[in-house]
Amino acid sequence: LHLSIRRQRQMCIRDRGNVAAMVMLGEVHRRSGKIQESLDWFKMAAKKENKYSCSILAQIYINGVRDRLEPDFTQGIKWLRRAAELGHVRSMSALGIHIIKGKVKGVEPEEGVKWVIKAADNGLASAQTNLGGMYIDGGLTEQDFLKAKKWFQMASSQNFPRAQFELGLFYLEGREHGKPNYKEAVKWYRLAARQGNNRAQFALGMMHMDGMGVNKDFREAYK
Repeated sequence: LHLSIRRQRQMCIRDRGNVAAMVMLGEVHRRSGKIQESLDWFKMAAKKENKYSCSILAQIYINGVRDRLEPDFTQGIKWLRRAAELGHVRSMSALGIHIIKGKVKGVEPEEGVKWVIKAADNGLASAQTNLGGMYIDGGLTEQDFLKAKKWFQMASSQNFPRAQFELGLFYLEGREHGKPNYKEAVKWYRLAARQGNNRAQFALGMMHMDGMGVNKDFREAYK
């Protein structure tokens, strides 16, 4: 009886087109290990142009599910692209990175950069940090240190530790005025280090070891 009632409810959700309920059922089935049922509900929601369900489908297909579903990168990218087109910001960034890394056949890296830029424009800190790195490297974009700094600062204002580390490195390498600014480097390294960024912790330790921008302090460096 309970099973019959549950099926009736699910049929009602499907027939009425309640997208939020479809997504919820997809999550419930996914968490209980019923992957195929989960996929079915997410696909129903995706057909209603639900960007969240498209992004979840992308994750499931790209990563697979241990002992239940083998990864299917082609399917995953299809859903990732759909999620990005529907405005899912993290999917924009992820799609861009996959393209830049050459994982999507027949698509030039320039398209990947466009998706990263779109995600950065929409305020995603990780995309802003990646874009800043591109402007530092100058391989996929023109080399522009001022633009790099702008994007690092935008991501850092969201308290994103990787951006804070990159901003510290920016000042340490003298990208702004052609010479290092140790005090600014220490400032940003410290902010990132306090959030557990191991690269920033190491860099800050070395600056204490060498006395760059801070007093030489071996105990602090060791910490």
